[in-house]
Amino acid sequence: MSDADHWEHVHTLLHDDSIRRYVRIAGLLMLLFEDEIAHGLGEPTVRSDRHRDQPDARQPDRRH
Repeated sequence: MSDADHWEHVHTLLHDDSIRRYVRIAGLLMLLFEDEIAHGLGEPTVRSDRHRDQPDARQPDRRH
């Protein structure tokens, strides 16, 4: 989801009174924690995609 789409959804959930309050709250929480939720489900996140070409600091360098 692009940043513009993300903030458009946030704006809608904050201001659209035609959406039930509990749905708006749940949607805002989903948008707030979408990276953590995706990471927990094994889906790639934006943060991990940015550093895909960099070696993982947790893995030892085995090029010796």
